[in-house]
Amino acid sequence: MLELGIRALDAGDWAVAASWFRQGLQLAPDNASLHHRLGTALSLSGDTPGAVEEFQTAVRLTPGYAPSHFSLGVLLASSGRDGEAVDRFAAAVQYEPANAEARLQLAGALVRLRRFDQARAQLVEGMKRNPERPEFSRALEQFQPRSAGRQ
Repeated sequence: MLELGIRALDAGDWAVAASWFRQGLQLAPDNASLHHRLGTALSLSGDTPGAVEEFQTAVRLTPGYAPSHFSLGVLLASSGRDGEAVDRFAAAVQYEPANAEARLQLAGALVRLRRFDQARAQLVEGMKRNPERPEFSRALEQFQPRSAGRQ
C-alpha cells in the first residue's frame, strides 16, 4: 500500500495517494511516516486542515520525525503564522541539522519576524553544514553592509 500511495503521489493523483495511505494506516495506525505521507497528499489536494492534523499526529507519535515538523512549518508560514513556523522549522533542524530546506525556511521566517541576527546565524550554520548549497551564501549577502557609493 505504501508503494502504491507513493506512486500515486509521484503521479500527482492526490486522492488516490490519500486513499492508499489511509488503507495503510488501518494496518499501522502508529506509523508516523504514513501519517506524514497522508498529510502531504492532503496538503497537495488543498485540504490544509486535514494535512495539519496528519502532520501533528506524526509529530505526536514520533517527536523526532523532522519531515513532519518541516511540513507543519511550511503550512504555518504560508498562512502568515511565522512565529509558530519558526518553532516547527527549529525542531526540524534540531532533529536533522543538515536539512538545508528547513534551515532556509527557518531563516526566512526569522527575517519576516525581523529577527535578523538569528536569521543570519541560521544561514551561517547552513553554509557550514551544506557548503554545496549556494542559497546560503547568496542569502548571507543580503546581510552585508552596503558601501556608501552603491545605489
